[in-house]
Amino acid sequence: MIIPRIGKFAYVSNALSNTISVIDLATNTVVASIPSGGVNANSLDVNPNGKLLYVGNLQSNNVTVFDTKTRTQIASIPVTTPIDEDITTNGRFVYVSSEANNTLVAIDTRTNQPVATIPTGGTQPLRFDITP
Repeated sequence: MIIPRIGKFAYVSNALSNTISVIDLATNTVVASIPSGGVNANSLDVNPNGKLLYVGNLQSNNVTVFDTKTRTQIASIPVTTPIDEDITTNGRFVYVSSEANNTLVAIDTRTNQPVATIPTGGTQPLRFDITP
């Protein structure tokens, strides 16, 4: 698992407890635990400016968006069985792999709404990355 790093913090998804641990990298201590916004938080990613955290909740069929400064949920986006997500380098779109639908779902980060569904060819899209 890749742990996204924002400045001096790391965010870790805790699937069994449905929480996200916020770790201070200077002290190597957990400084906060926030609800993941769904069940089975299995993946997460941070936008390029470090202000937003996206959490895929596998069993809740959603991607939850958090403000990293306030550590509060600001949106919940429906995506069927989200497995992985990645953010474009300009932060404009989040792509989320949907295991059940064999697709990538493109989410507009300005509106937090899905704007496109892209078939992946029939192999369950577990992990992916976007080129810069």
